[in-house]
Amino acid sequence: MTKPGLGMVTKRWLVLMACVQLLGSALVADQFFPVLETRTGVYSNVTVTLKTGRDIHIRHDSGIGNIDISDLDDEVKSALGYVVENKETAQPGEAGKFMPAEWANLLPGARGGSRETVGGGGQMPFEIPMVLSPMVIAVVFAIGLLFHLFFSYCSRLICIKAGREPGFMVWLPVLQIYPMFRAAGMSGWWILGLLVPVLNLVVQILWCIKIVNARGKHVIWAILLILPLVNLVAFLYLAFSSDNSSQGSVGFPAFSPRPA
Repeated sequence: MTKPGLGMVTKRWLVLMACVQLLGSALVADQFFPVLETRTGVYSNVTVTLKTGRDIHIRHDSGIGNIDISDLDDEVKSALGYVVENKETAQPGEAGKFMPAEWANLLPGARGGSRETVGGGGQMPFEIPMVLSPMVIAVVFAIGLLFHLFFSYCSRLICIKAGREPGFMVWLPVLQIYPMFRAAGMSGWWILGLLVPVLNLVVQILWCIKIVNARGKHVIWAILLILPLVNLVAFLYLAFSSDNSSQGSVGFPAFSPRPA
């Protein structure tokens, strides 16, 4: 028995491939579209002859051709049997439209990349709760109140040791500036200078010099009171140090002649 030659085998493969193509055409020949609109054009009386993973082959009024699947809308894709991505359930990071899920999950308060519609229809890749707990608010308020009371108490000590009675205003925010100016021997009108740029720096420096002089302390404490950071140490020193001392004050030291 003779074996079939190479030409016979090739013919058999060609016949088999033609049968497969005819069978595929028969399966999709009933998919007819009177009008098929794509991103690249509009076709009339379209019959789909072949479908692949990347495009479809069609026959229309003007001839034949192929269309890339990405140029079709979701409705046509679904009619042709392709799987259509559900945008409502798309995860963050798909198609580069949203933040990757592994990034969103690292943010505090992120809820697994869930999205909510915002105002004009925009979408957010995650949701971060912005509501502080009552406990946090209470702690912050308590710390702020304690700091204010301690500062007011120190201001009261400075005023008393400078020879001025501060009154209740020393316990009031902002208004406590007035008794502090009076303790330094400055008029209350100097407070208006704090509202003027550049002039406010001059007023603050002048107050530092005068309050240290009123406490009878060395000029070095006036310099420290002007400088940032260390001014807190100087402020506490003026509040808790001993009473006035005429020695070493900012004013000129007293001069006593030698005995004859």
